[in-house]
Amino acid sequence: MNEEIKNLITPHNKDFDALSNEMIEFIDSFKSVIISSDLGENCVASYAPFVRKGDEIYIIISEIAEHYRSIRDFPNKVQIAFLQDEITSNSIFARKRASFRVEAKFIQNKADYIDKFEEKFSDEVPFLIIKQMGDFHVVRLKMGKGRFVRGIGTTFKADGLKIIKQIGEGMPHKI
Repeated sequence: MNEEIKNLITPHNKDFDALSNEMIEFIDSFKSVIISSDLGENCVASYAPFVRKGDEIYIIISEIAEHYRSIRDFPNKVQIAFLQDEITSNSIFARKRASFRVEAKFIQNKADYIDKFEEKFSDEVPFLIIKQMGDFHVVRLKMGKGRFVRGIGTTFKADGLKIIKQIGEGMPHKI
């Protein structure tokens, strides 16, 4: 194997607790989450600002957003992703990422969660406006099965924020 390729392969780590902590730190480094949801005849991809509490991600979305209807109508057909910025990655082919299937539930009283958003987004002027608007809703996304990819050849299965298994032994790709 060529030395350049070897340098792209992330070393394996079997300490699942340490990997779980690494994944949580990675997720917590973001202010927004990528959302993929089912709209019936097609899929919708978007993003939303979020706050995290345990294995739950809370987002604020507007009724006029396309993903509002898809999440409302198909709450069990939603996935979220966190993706390392291209600029900070050593390779476009080996970006760190975490993705999860989630179960969505609209929160009836958004006021109960606004303070969590206010803590994280106090410097965001648009948030001060959004929190007053009646068409914005807080949605809980309960993380289920997921994957955490640290680089080429290092993919792990997750159950919520807990790494439970490495996918493939050693280098799972054919070289």
